Amino acid sequence: ATVSVLYCSLFVNKMTAKAVVDGRSEDLFIESHVLGSVNIPYHELMSRLYELPECSVPIVLVVDEGCGADEEVIKKMKWTVDITDWNDIIKDQDIWVLESGEPKEKVRLWNPTPMLVSNIEVIETSLREKGLPLTCCDIGCGHGRDIAFLASRGWDVSGVDNRQPLLDHAVDLSQRFAGEPIKAVCVDLKKNWPFPPQSFSLVLVVRFLIRDLLDKIINTVSPGGGYILYSHFLDGCQLISTPKSAAHYFLRGELRSIVTRDDEFDIICDDEAKLADDRPIAEFIARRK
Repeated sequence: ATVSVLYCSLFVNKMTAKAVVDGRSEDLFIESHVLGSVNIPYHELMSRLYELPECSVPIVLVVDEGCGADEEVIKKMKWTVDITDWNDIIKDQDIWVLESGEPKEKVRLWNPTPMLVSNIEVIETSLREKGLPLTCCDIGCGHGRDIAFLASRGWDVSGVDNRQPLLDHAVDLSQRFAGEPIKAVCVDLKKNWPFPPQSFSLVLVVRFLIRDLLDKIINTVSPGGGYILYSHFLDGCQLISTPKSAAHYFLRGELRSIVTRDDEFDIICDDEAKLADDRPIAEFIARRK
């Protein structure tokens, strides 16, 4: 079943759009909190940075005496953080809207991959029309924002990564936002490919490239209407930042050439976008015949 998740990265405070993170304990958060805020206890904050919005979004961090917030540590964060004491929140209720109890809707500050968000409804409709199940494999899933997003929409999701701590985050994130964990597979894909051919209706690959695995990745897509959605760095990124090695970014047209080599896929999207720092990325979607 799908789960209602409210995306609320921007909250109005003194006419400035900010995200509100409540660093107090869960019990105090439930007792009373700012409407639209997210509870990440301060002692967990540095290990849950993947739950924060883009670095361009300023953050209000709500604390109290029990948080032990270290201003020097917070200053080193990539975000602009305004530390605000809970007592000041209470005094300024003409600015802040407060509520008590568990939030009526799950609130997330983080964003899934934009290309996934903008195309997911079309993909779901197409799969249902073709009679294919909503199954997805996320190759190199990292902290699991994309799979938590898909799981909240009712997808049966498997996440693959070779870093168990990140998979633990992915399972936790999916549990909290979708109500049930994803299937987490910890494996070194260069040594062991864990999936049979043609086993997923959607194969999702974001910021992951091992060229020797591309044929296996592509062949994991179900025939008869399954999709591959691939977003990764393009040649030119090395002039701005990482990755620097040509082994870790695509040449323009390279992915299209590989996917269409055997005439088994129709190209749905083959675009180029830029990250906030101007690094070019491929935005590629193909549907298997």
